[in-house]
Amino acid sequence: MEMSQLSLSCAERAQTSKPWPQLALVCSVLAAIVLPVVLLPARLAAQPQAYELDRIEVDNVEDLLDLLEDPIDFVDVVLAPGEYHFDDPELISERMAAQGYALRLSGERLNFGAEKAGTVKIIVEARHGLRFERCNHCSMNNLDFLVKPAFNPIDTLSFVSIVNSDADILTSTFQLDAPLPSDPSDAESLVIALEAGEGGRVSIKGNRFSAFNGSSVVVGADARATLRDNLIDGSLDVNTDTTRVAPGTRPRARVRGESTAVLLKDNATGQLKNNLIKRCYKGVGIRDNADGIVKDNIIEHITTWGVALWQTGDQSPVGMIQHNIIYHTGACGAMISVTGFEDDLGLFNDNLLVKTGQDERLDAAELFCYQSPLAGHAVPEGFEISGNIMYANRSGDETLPDLDVEGDVFERELSAFCAFFQRRELTRDNSDFVRLLCNLDPGAFSRGE
Repeated sequence: MEMSQLSLSCAERAQTSKPWPQLALVCSVLAAIVLPVVLLPARLAAQPQAYELDRIEVDNVEDLLDLLEDPIDFVDVVLAPGEYHFDDPELISERMAAQGYALRLSGERLNFGAEKAGTVKIIVEARHGLRFERCNHCSMNNLDFLVKPAFNPIDTLSFVSIVNSDADILTSTFQLDAPLPSDPSDAESLVIALEAGEGGRVSIKGNRFSAFNGSSVVVGADARATLRDNLIDGSLDVNTDTTRVAPGTRPRARVRGESTAVLLKDNATGQLKNNLIKRCYKGVGIRDNADGIVKDNIIEHITTWGVALWQTGDQSPVGMIQHNIIYHTGACGAMISVTGFEDDLGLFNDNLLVKTGQDERLDAAELFCYQSPLAGHAVPEGFEISGNIMYANRSGDETLPDLDVEGDVFERELSAFCAFFQRRELTRDNSDFVRLLCNLDPGAFSRGE
């Protein structure tokens, strides 16, 4: 009989044996001592095994290229402070040109980054980006990327791609160095900052994406992504960058920032929480049969729509869109266009929509959506819509319902949103909505100010 069985049977005997009244106390003490010792090996086996990473410091591009030529395991690659130029023509080898990327991260438990944020800057051409490929439990952190554009209007390039890997992208900045061409025909390639493809699992946290003319983040092909505490700034001035748009026509293609800031597609799964998305061509899109949760974000100063959930063919997306602020859009605040083939199609609840539909040149519904804060082109019966607050929105069609609340109602609801988003450093310090609307005197909206 094993020790654990002995201690238990002893306790049972004590409960049924009258001649030994003290035995119950003895057995309980014995069980308290024996059982933890017996179970200790099983508990230790259930704990993750500790591992150590070999630290390798690198201070030049050539050594970095050599180091990452082949897969490496259990390594912490630390870049010394400074600038790393991958845009030097002498370094663009035949291998880089043929493979389409400058660096490939592959292996097991590979960390790549800098010890402190703001100390390492990597200058690289968009057509030679980074690729996570068969990289398990990998991470990249504290790096600043300046991405130089390519000028081929038929190209769409992904600067960071993640396939058959799970990776953490942390506290880094990605900026496309691409001034608008003086000649509109001299358009640059669309550059996607980060794309998760087949087999990609990625956590994107605490990063900044700036001025990308393609989407900042695309998740597709069965990939999964979590975006949290990121700033995505398309650097578009929504009041000026569409001045070439004639009434009833789309804004010019290939204008910087023309794509969706975050796009979930092709059976992807994504969760967006506590992000700030601003000055982009489109906000957050969920299409095909993707599954997305969009919660606690601010989406502001968007050229066209803020959030869109739409069906393609016989594929129905699922969107859980809750407790977001959508502020100052050129077209509708949000669009739903799903006929529905699934039981759980999602919801659009407890969102705040303010000053949507501001660009009268986009009033035609066939351009993007009905010019309404919430454009329901096709809303399936199982889709829940409740608790949304709308104020100061513009409609381009008198036949559309007026969904706005009165000023005193809006002010009451606004205070709760402001309290929530002012507690978060990202939105408190960078959101125009928080800066402009959360610091007004009480009663301003009920007075019509």
